[in-house]
Amino acid sequence: MSLQRVFKDAYVTYLRNNIHVEDYFGERFPYDETMVKVLAGVNHPETLSSNLDPTPTTDAELRNAILLYESYPTLTPLVASSDSFWTYLTHVDLFNFVQKRWPIEDYKGDKETFIKDHWHRSPNGTIRTTFMGLWWSVYCSVDDNREDKYELTRILFKSNDFRMIRIGPSSLLRCREAMVGILEFLKENPEIYQEYFRTRSMYIVEYFNRLGGSKQLSALDRTFFKQTLERKKDIILSLKKDEEVAYNDRLFSL
Repeated sequence: MSLQRVFKDAYVTYLRNNIHVEDYFGERFPYDETMVKVLAGVNHPETLSSNLDPTPTTDAELRNAILLYESYPTLTPLVASSDSFWTYLTHVDLFNFVQKRWPIEDYKGDKETFIKDHWHRSPNGTIRTTFMGLWWSVYCSVDDNREDKYELTRILFKSNDFRMIRIGPSSLLRCREAMVGILEFLKENPEIYQEYFRTRSMYIVEYFNRLGGSKQLSALDRTFFKQTLERKKDIILSLKKDEEVAYNDRLFSL
């Protein structure tokens, strides 16, 4: 098996600043091969491209996320934070998948902006960045101590609003202990996400975002997050409308 390749950092910046829309319609993206380097310690998965499902459904996203995570068992959070790795995947190894998943020809708006959002690091953050968001979603929810280690990952993918809009832009996404604690609470209290989950998830994420102003959340274990939500359960269950969270600072001091 060959080692994974990535773009050099300077070339990632160049590609983002010099987008030629026509380059994204061909069978192969015309990149400069002299601007590629080998990524030590990370093997290139030969069958990943053919096994990914471009169907725009939540189930397909979940399967793709798990497949991507399992395809790079030695990938570290440091490398997973690097634009050079993910931009290479979208432009080379998985270029045709991205074309099928987000067809440029179907987009009626500015195509250069569309390309930046799906082939490069999304201006909307890690969670919206193709492949990067999927990998981090699994990394911070997988639990090897469970019979089904992806049990909590499946909870996370139940709601795109929760994963992509609520918790995704938050620093909680990269805090594994926080994610596991929150997801364990949701698993044990399914009534929380069976209705009014948009509003309830707004409160959960906003509560910990505010708490992060006085506590170093990354230093806390999953038990802290789970027990905190258990104490707030009655408040969470009482919420039914977004306005109850958005305009009620008193909720966060109870």
